[in-house]
Amino acid sequence: MRKHVCDKRPEQLKLDFALWSRGAVMQLIEREFGMVLGVRTVGDYLKRWGLTPQKPIKRAYERNDRAIQEWKRQRYPAIAKQARAEGAEIHWLDETAIVNTDVRGRSYAKRGQTPVVYAPGSRAKLLMLL
Repeated sequence: MRKHVCDKRPEQLKLDFALWSRGAVMQLIEREFGMVLGVRTVGDYLKRWGLTPQKPIKRAYERNDRAIQEWKRQRYPAIAKQARAEGAEIHWLDETAIVNTDVRGRSYAKRGQTPVVYAPGSRAKLLMLL
């Protein structure tokens, strides 16, 4: 069970949960072993397995960490250098959105390892620049 919680997301195991809650783990244990456990018992198991409830970070499936690092190391320094040479200023905007696929709550994960919630890039949202 611990390996499933650490290595998979509930939807990958065909569970109707976005996050690893005690209820999700209860349902998986019942499905896999035919055992019905209480919420507190499952919570005790999760704690013994070194898993804690944490607020997950959100990350798009389409995210490309290599491209992000390349932009930070090569492209942005060139942009900043050009701005200095031209006496220009770089302004950063913050974006906020209302999204229809928002996931609230906490998910169990290894202590010190923040869980990641993946979301498709094609979702309905309203964006605002501040």
